[in-house]
Amino acid sequence: MVAENREERHINRRWKYFYALTFTIKMSKMSGCQLPGYFEYVVPPLEGLWWSREGRMDLTAQKSSWLWTSMIRQPDFATEEVFLWAVEEYRKKKPEMNVSSARFLCFHEGLCVQMMYIGSYGAEGDSLERIEDFIAENGLISMAGSLRKYHEIYLSDPRRTAMEKLKTVLRLPVKKDVKKAVWNEVPHRFLYYSRSLMELSRPPFWMIFWMKGGKGSA
Repeated sequence: MVAENREERHINRRWKYFYALTFTIKMSKMSGCQLPGYFEYVVPPLEGLWWSREGRMDLTAQKSSWLWTSMIRQPDFATEEVFLWAVEEYRKKKPEMNVSSARFLCFHEGLCVQMMYIGSYGAEGDSLERIEDFIAENGLISMAGSLRKYHEIYLSDPRRTAMEKLKTVLRLPVKKDVKKAVWNEVPHRFLYYSRSLMELSRPPFWMIFWMKGGKGSA
């Protein structure tokens, strides 16, 4: 048996509500509600944005000192109205649950460098160092901070995957250092499963967010 501390129990409850809203939208057809533009889809993986109160990210610091925002990408037919409908539907079924912290926002990430990490959560230090070395060697500047945040995408289900086999996309926002490089302005296509370091530009899309305290926006 694994004992959870108060913060972990709080986070797990929030994630339960988080997925409940997401699956309310996905399973809307089963409730007799035909959402405009609905199509079958697979619920995307959980994602996390991380930042610190100090502004500039210290990627060597303990994650327990960081602030976070959890988010799940939503299908193209999802709108603010669809999100509010899902909130009301969930409240009808679970009136005692508080989902007021959930938000529906458009997320625009911009130019980033990413790497596939395989291993346990919290042991990404060597991989993050490789990303930072790549950034420094390729005419880029890391922008990870309270405005543009360090980003993780959790591709594996930790309930069904051995810790040493967990797959996580590690992504750092960057900008071009115009003093060091001349760039091709054609944007790169977005790839979740890239196993190599790469720079990419990701188009905006709609997400449901859940944020842990502190100042700053997603």
